Amino acid sequence: MFSGFTDETVQFFLDLKFHNSADYFHANHDRYVEAVQTPFYELIEALAPTMLSIDEGMEVRPHKCISRIHRDTRFSRDKSPYRDHLWFLFRRAAEPREKSLFYFFEFGPGRLDWGLGI
Repeated sequence: MFSGFTDETVQFFLDLKFHNSADYFHANHDRYVEAVQTPFYELIEALAPTMLSIDEGMEVRPHKCISRIHRDTRFSRDKSPYRDHLWFLFRRAAEPREKSLFYFFEFGPGRLDWGLGI
């Protein structure tokens, strides 16, 4: 059951922003799971019935909906290996993101966004 994001969620993102390295992340992985990943999964699970009532073909499995904390830095000027925020998308299962209607939610320090797009 989703009970909200805590101060610890925000603090983890802030700490990661200022200590953005693999060593730091691996040393704090359990903290990430507890403070960030678990609340995101709970929110996805809480919203899943509503998404399925909109379209039975929506992907609602948390591990398929949530963004990765690891960044792809190959083509980016910012080589920080981890994001300081996360988001998730609800879209039709197996549909490419660039061709799909989706509902999204994004959360991190200083940002809270939600909506839909195509």
